[in-house]
Amino acid sequence: MPSPYRNLVRSCLIFLTLSLSACFAPEIVRKPKLIAMDVIDDNSNFPKPVIRRVILSRKGAYQNCYEQQLQHKPDLNGQISINLKVSGTSGNVLVAKVVGTTMNSPPVEQCILGHIRKLRFPAPKNGKTVIFTYPFRFRPS
Repeated sequence: MPSPYRNLVRSCLIFLTLSLSACFAPEIVRKPKLIAMDVIDDNSNFPKPVIRRVILSRKGAYQNCYEQQLQHKPDLNGQISINLKVSGTSGNVLVAKVVGTTMNSPPVEQCILGHIRKLRFPAPKNGKTVIFTYPFRFRPS
């Protein structure tokens, strides 16, 4: 004959199993996002898709700049607009500077600038220096 406590014990075991599995379940980690944006203030004939492709070739590096500071300030987010001057002969970045920010995080800004300065664009066909502004938008997931 079954014990009157059998259902109670079974319910308790199920509850404990579910509780423990929740404690040891892998935590879902959401990665912060760099939201790809488009070129603004483009006063050149440089193709926007080329600019975007070259800029985003180092997306992981920019993401890393943001993630490092996100550890110290979990609510860090915003937009950083960077103005670039690209050589018309070599495609090297001659000047890169922050021209606008809502993030207000000099460590993130300087880190991104360091990576931007290493970029190499294809030399423009007309051989003229190219100047444009590229916005970066970051937000925690």
